This record gives sequence, structure tokens and C-alpha cells, in this order.
Amino acid sequence: MLEGLIIPWIENFEAQSGSADGKETTDTILVVFNITSSPNPNARPFYSDPVNEQWKAATRAEQKAEARASTSKRAPSLAALSTQMTSGFSEVVSAIRSITPPTPSPAIQMGGINWTPIVQGLVSGLRCIITFKTEG
Repeated sequence: MLEGLIIPWIENFEAQSGSADGKETTDTILVVFNITSSPNPNARPFYSDPVNEQWKAATRAEQKAEARASTSKRAPSLAALSTQMTSGFSEVVSAIRSITPPTPSPAIQMGGINWTPIVQGLVSGLRCIITFKTEG
């Protein structure tokens, strides 16, 4: 009976939001509970019977306890992962620091004269002349 009420809503929602834009979500505002194991599943509305309200509260408390337990079970694994990541980052940093910077090219020496600053000056001068002529 519940499926007969909800399925048209789901199909309508899918029809309205079904687009090819590739967006997906795992969030929902609809929570479905199997009420067949509740003390009075035929009560309409369901929460009109106080026993059903108590059953629902107890069921939710159990679900939250299970979720907390699974989270606490994951805590050691997450701590180990964090430690591994920290050590991995420090290894990467030490590897980067161990890389020697490139050595500058040796100065051009002919006849005891260092030609590097002279060549650099000529290149800079030619660049200025070429830039001036192309702009003017």
C-alpha cells in the first residue's frame, strides 16, 4: 500500500529532474521506514498510536548507536591513514629539498675576458632597437 503512494511521487520526481547535465546527488529529504515490524502498522496515521511513536524512537536510537559504533570502528584506520599521509608529505618535502638547483652556465672566457656581460648588453641593446623600430 505504501509503495502505491510513494512510487508515483518518485516517478514524477525522476521525470522532473531527469536531465542529461550529469549532475547527481546522494542527498535526500525522504526517509523510508519499514513499519511492518512495528507494534501497530495499520494505525492511520501511523503516529496516532503512542506505541508506534515509542517504537520509532527506539528504532532511531538503535540506528544512531550503530552509526556511532561504525564511526568509532573507523577511527583507528583514519588515524593510521593520517599518519601515513603525514609521513608521505614529509618524504615529498625532503625529496624536493634534496634536489640541487641548476648550476648557472659558465662564463664565456676568451683571452682572459669575461664576455657574458658584454654579450648580454649587446642582446639587450639590439632588443631595444628592434622594439623601437617596430613601434615607430
